[in-house]
Amino acid sequence: MYEGKYYDFSEKVFFIDKEVVILKIYDPLCFAKIKLIEDASEMIVDLNCLRSNPDLANSISLGIWR
Repeated sequence: MYEGKYYDFSEKVFFIDKEVVILKIYDPLCFAKIKLIEDASEMIVDLNCLRSNPDLANSISLGIWR
């Protein structure tokens, strides 16, 4: 069960460091359909990945382990 902040449709939030708009929320699954503002691509992500501020932390690509 998702216990984080509840978002409204068309609210602008951040997915990692990219600004997105929420198109649809799938409540039983805790997923959201989002649209990236910069290139208009759409995807479905976990609600826990959405933030009110960008996440600028350094990370390592998983492709390094191939």
